[in-house]
Amino acid sequence: MVDKYRMLLRFCVIAGIGCLSFLMTKNAVHLDRNDPPVPAGSGYSSSVVIKTYNSRKEQEEEKFDQIPRRVITVWQGPTETLLALGVGRHIIAAIGIPGDQYLNPAYREDYGKIPYTSFARLNQEAALAMHPDFIVTSWGSIFTEKSIGTTDFWQARGVNTYIEEIPPETGGKRTLDHECQFILDMGKIFHVSSKAEEIVNRIHNRIEEIEMKISPVSPKPAVMIVQFAGNRFMNWGDDYLQADIVTRLGGRILVHRKGYVNEEEILKQNPDVVFLMVNEWDYEVQDTVKRRFTDSPALNSLKCIHENRVYLLPLYEGQYSAVRTEEGVNRIAAGLYPDLFDKRTDTY
Repeated sequence: MVDKYRMLLRFCVIAGIGCLSFLMTKNAVHLDRNDPPVPAGSGYSSSVVIKTYNSRKEQEEEKFDQIPRRVITVWQGPTETLLALGVGRHIIAAIGIPGDQYLNPAYREDYGKIPYTSFARLNQEAALAMHPDFIVTSWGSIFTEKSIGTTDFWQARGVNTYIEEIPPETGGKRTLDHECQFILDMGKIFHVSSKAEEIVNRIHNRIEEIEMKISPVSPKPAVMIVQFAGNRFMNWGDDYLQADIVTRLGGRILVHRKGYVNEEEILKQNPDVVFLMVNEWDYEVQDTVKRRFTDSPALNSLKCIHENRVYLLPLYEGQYSAVRTEEGVNRIAAGLYPDLFDKRTDTY
């Protein structure tokens, strides 16, 4: 019996070493095609300092002495942003994307070159084995002791961190300007500011085009932004990106606070338009999510259902959308003003 346990232990150790070796080999190959260390005068003329948040939900300054070359991106926004900026070769692992079919088609080829991609989160041990020099995420929840480790843990090991999320505790709103700032920050960090500015200018120009086109419309549509949360709905309120886009495009948010609402509250508000948020776990069942709302007997008197003005809004276009923000703007504009803008397909 003892010999069997020894054999099993030996097998587990060998298997573990094999898996780790495989992971390290993939990353070593990726490092070969990355840029070499940035010598003085050819990268940053001086250190780049960026404002972000830490695990304690405090804003802090993060100092970058050279362009990161071994980056772990967590969730879709950071991954697509680096791909759009042309620095995808620096990514060694991309986490939190359920499938490349949800990426912008322009980024899929480069996404396929990333050595490690997974919808599931990394644990701390796996992340350490990759030897990153920068970890960037949309959501602060990844930087906890029970997940990948705190920002302090990584910074103590010389690894830069960036959290795009504005902690709700700070009272800050997530806005179009915030998304644009994230893109500009990545541009500075990777020394591609002109490309970042080009993307941001395109977003601003599109907003201005829509604002001019909708100016004669009166009254502007009344809107609710909700998401299924068990047997209830989460109303997203005023403090998030999707509401800021709706407001910038003239829509009127009916329920300003974030919190749970029931069918009675939605019926009472009777919005002209409902944007139904869909998270990454439900992308594959988006049609079912929409039908759950539109086919609900409790909601069948809503005018937005009768007029077919319930629209899906995926998280990657409506929250921390980064370089997909323009797509989110277009989707929301088409929902608010279907007679003025080409109606986008309600799939993604």
